[in-house]
Amino acid sequence: MLAENGVKALEWLGREPVDLLLTDVIMPDMNAIELLPKVRERFPRLPIVVYSAFKETESAIDLEKLRIAAFLLKPIDPQILLDIVRNAMGD
Repeated sequence: MLAENGVKALEWLGREPVDLLLTDVIMPDMNAIELLPKVRERFPRLPIVVYSAFKETESAIDLEKLRIAAFLLKPIDPQILLDIVRNAMGD
């Protein structure tokens, strides 16, 4: 499923089972810095992978507290992303 922003992502997460959340930091209406604590509170075991074009945003997200599986910088290498997703999902 694809959500166009953080608000829609939260709505969808409550409706359908999700195996992994892959999110950009910068989104309209609700960015990942606002979204991730809400997701983690409601879905404590959901694997999360975050990406951004800006390295400094990594320090704005408490990766350890939110148990983020990975933080990636754009452009994202598809093979690296696939490996991270497999690892995060326990394959």
